[in-house]
Amino acid sequence: MAKAEEKALEILISAINIGEIYYRLVKSGYNHLATAFLSDVKKRKFPWKIVPASNTRVWHAAKLKAQYRMSYADAFAVGLAIETGGQIVTRDPEIIEASKGANFIIDKIL
Repeated sequence: MAKAEEKALEILISAINIGEIYYRLVKSGYNHLATAFLSDVKKRKFPWKIVPASNTRVWHAAKLKAQYRMSYADAFAVGLAIETGGQIVTRDPEIIEASKGANFIIDKIL
């Protein structure tokens, strides 16, 4: 994150994944955090660029979801990594497993 804040690294995140963060906060009973998160996203307080879910990205995510065992939101993250040649930082076992067959790189969090 420090490198992103210094503009030495670009972090991309799908708008779908932003929505996933928000709904998980609400679903977990953290409405106040969800509201603060949404406010911070709107004020662009995070050092990432939000990538819209274009029609092309929707169909690519749908194909990935059909091919690999992962959530639809994860398919957007994977699709974005494939599209941009970027890396996914995760410890999600479904994404790690998909990385063995799909053309993207992961950086595992221990």
